[in-house]
Amino acid sequence: MLLQILLTLWRRGKPCSRRAVMSTGCLILSLILGMTSGCGKHEATPGVTSAYSGFVCAACGAKFYVSGPVSGESCPQCKRTEVQPVLAFVCATDGHTTIDVRRSRLIPCEQCKAQTTSFRDPTEGELQAWGAVQKPKADVAGK
Repeated sequence: MLLQILLTLWRRGKPCSRRAVMSTGCLILSLILGMTSGCGKHEATPGVTSAYSGFVCAACGAKFYVSGPVSGESCPQCKRTEVQPVLAFVCATDGHTTIDVRRSRLIPCEQCKAQTTSFRDPTEGELQAWGAVQKPKADVAGK
């Protein structure tokens, strides 16, 4: 908007040189890009694949994981297809990681009950601490 005003003044022959208009326009553009680019520490990047995929069976409650990205199709324990992927929800208040079923929203921290602030794929250590057992891909991926 300011650039349009400066260009209008320049076209009308007012004492505003083309160089001043371009310099002001570049300054404004730089400020806008600087404010919208965002900077800071990002603890989690959703969508990045992990070395492990964790699951929980909705039918029998079995917790298991496999190495590598895989879509769980059947429970290795009860052989039913109610398998749900899990995520690690991270709490900024106490740094605790809560493992739970993938959802479209963040969940409360299981330790301090504050709202979690980010989520990511869980690590093998987190899955083991949660009680998950490693299974072969063939047992989970189906036939």
